[in-house]
Amino acid sequence: MVWAVSRETEEQLGRYLDCLRRWNPTINLMSARDVSEGWSRHISDGLAIASLLAERPGGVADLGSGAGIPGLVAAIVTGRAITLVEADRRKAAFLVEAARVSNAAVIVKSVRVEQSGLTNLAVVTARALAPLTRLLALTRPLLEPGGCAYFIKGTDADKEVLDAQCHFDFALKRHQIHGSVVLEVSSIVPIQCPPE
Repeated sequence: MVWAVSRETEEQLGRYLDCLRRWNPTINLMSARDVSEGWSRHISDGLAIASLLAERPGGVADLGSGAGIPGLVAAIVTGRAITLVEADRRKAAFLVEAARVSNAAVIVKSVRVEQSGLTNLAVVTARALAPLTRLLALTRPLLEPGGCAYFIKGTDADKEVLDAQCHFDFALKRHQIHGSVVLEVSSIVPIQCPPE
């Protein structure tokens, strides 16, 4: 599913990108080159997550939200209330301002994931936060039974999956989106690997 956004949503996304361009030189949310690829790459990652969220009602949290991708973008596009968890106070301040100017329905929590108090979520998302093994450890306590996580990964996705399978048993689906891979992970159970 690909989102065809309304003119109003496109304007909201434009205001978000303008805010990102203004704040980026001060708090380094992403590289200058990445900012210039705003619509073609970063917004498309958020749109991809938005399309996957359409299949999953319930609470959603984006971990390590940073520049707001994918969580803030998905909130703008879907109109869903999404919790953005960002420990860096400067980045959290950016998220609050970006949500204000784009009129996004988000809650910003400026805490570490482990201190967020979140539980029973239908969906957790993350991009560029941590290797998959660490993401699974962070995500498992947050999800409701039957919940899932969508993790945007790059070229090392297969290696991260292999590493994570030594520590967790999990169901996995892959979604290919614009050169990125979205790993859909559910049924996360810790395992003990035999010693080598």
